[in-house]
Amino acid sequence: MFDERPPTVSARRLVLDPPANAPAPSFERLRAHIRSRLPRAPGYRQLLRRVPLGVNAPVWVDDPDFDLSRHVTEARSSRLEDVVDASMSEPLARDRPLWQM
Repeated sequence: MFDERPPTVSARRLVLDPPANAPAPSFERLRAHIRSRLPRAPGYRQLLRRVPLGVNAPVWVDDPDFDLSRHVTEARSSRLEDVVDASMSEPLARDRPLWQM
């Protein structure tokens, strides 16, 4: 994860339809739902850290500054192509867990 090779990228597109008999949830409600589920997946709160003196491979550690708003962001465009382009154009920041929605 810390070498000079090109990064491996995995992307998924998820289009959600609102419930049949209810309005679509707001972005904040969706983010709150994701927040409520995070305790079940602790790896989403972890980041890679180098081992002192490089004596071993990097290890996964809990991010003491985890902030869900840096991972679940509201799209700036209603066009799917623009959203995909924006999210895939920049590598993920290495100072936080390596995922975004």
